[in-house]
Amino acid sequence: MLVGFGGLSRSAFGAPAQDPPKKQQAPEIEQAQKLIKDGKYAEAETIAKKCVEKSPDDPECNYQLGRAIFYQDRFADALPCFQKVTQLLPKFSGGYKFVGDCYFNQKQFPQAVAAYGKAVELEPDESDNYVDFGNALDAAGKEKEAEAQYAKALEINPDNSRAMFEMAVIFYNGKRYDDAEKLLLKGLLLDSQNPFAYANLGDVYRVTDRSTKAEKAYKQALLLDPKRFRALDGLSQLYVDTHRDREAEEITRRLVEIAPDAPQFLLRLANVIDNQRHYVDSLDLYKQLISKFPTYANGHLDLAISLWRQEKSKDADSSFKKALELAPDRPFFYLSYGNFLKSQGKKKDAKVQYQMALKLDPEYADAKKALEELK
Repeated sequence: MLVGFGGLSRSAFGAPAQDPPKKQQAPEIEQAQKLIKDGKYAEAETIAKKCVEKSPDDPECNYQLGRAIFYQDRFADALPCFQKVTQLLPKFSGGYKFVGDCYFNQKQFPQAVAAYGKAVELEPDESDNYVDFGNALDAAGKEKEAEAQYAKALEINPDNSRAMFEMAVIFYNGKRYDDAEKLLLKGLLLDSQNPFAYANLGDVYRVTDRSTKAEKAYKQALLLDPKRFRALDGLSQLYVDTHRDREAEEITRRLVEIAPDAPQFLLRLANVIDNQRHYVDSLDLYKQLISKFPTYANGHLDLAISLWRQEKSKDADSSFKKALELAPDRPFFYLSYGNFLKSQGKKKDAKVQYQMALKLDPEYADAKKALEELK
């Protein structure tokens, strides 16, 4: 699984690919390499472009131009440079590694799998190549094959902490939490400054109800990387789950700043504020959410629940109906609307909603209980 809003997060790129085999190196290349090392990617791009214009079939020029562009997160622009390198140096694994990185970061996972697979074929003793290959396989939905690649990476290099961290993602997604925890802790003994690992360890602790350890792990991740998204998300969820609303509000605001186009975080913030009975502020956020994401059914449902809590029954009813219009296949929505109708004394209408929930999910225990309580 790639970086996302659910599950463990992936680490960044693997170990940098080695430079192509060197012939007589142009002075521009040395200058571009130094600029890249110093993080001056735009300047390096200008220098490397001149080198390519002068020597279009020089693999080193193309390679350094690709790197300068790649490290500016312009993956589509960098890709042709590395493809040119693979044509000029078909036995050089580093070219294929970067081709894979470009595809991976554009979420073109089948192409990334093919490129990383070629890098593994050309350099079978490089442990990190298998980690890259595994990440692409996992992102393509092939978890078993991905796990095999991480295992191969660790067979070659038992101290490859990156392979440990990535395999822990597989274990976590498979609910093998003990195995995930062991690998993360082992990897952190080798790489104690890895925010990715701490964020993922926080997730393991959180889902296994060890909130104190989870909070400590998330905070360590954020100490190392204040914008570590997975850690912010996990810590926000932890505070929500433990009803620490003020702390949840602070962390969730940071999430919204980082991901303003993710409706689930704006909704979480609205709900946290609503839980504190700050209805003016929460209503403003619900309205912002619905204005920006009018078809986001969860927003309408939670607004309905807030309005119900404020005894604004007419507006609540309208919001419940809108939520069901947008998401007619969610049993929980019918249960919630049924509970609202029951609270308004409309037991017959509530019964219809509970029955709809059970029609969608005949084993829905909460709906069965609600229906039984109407008798």
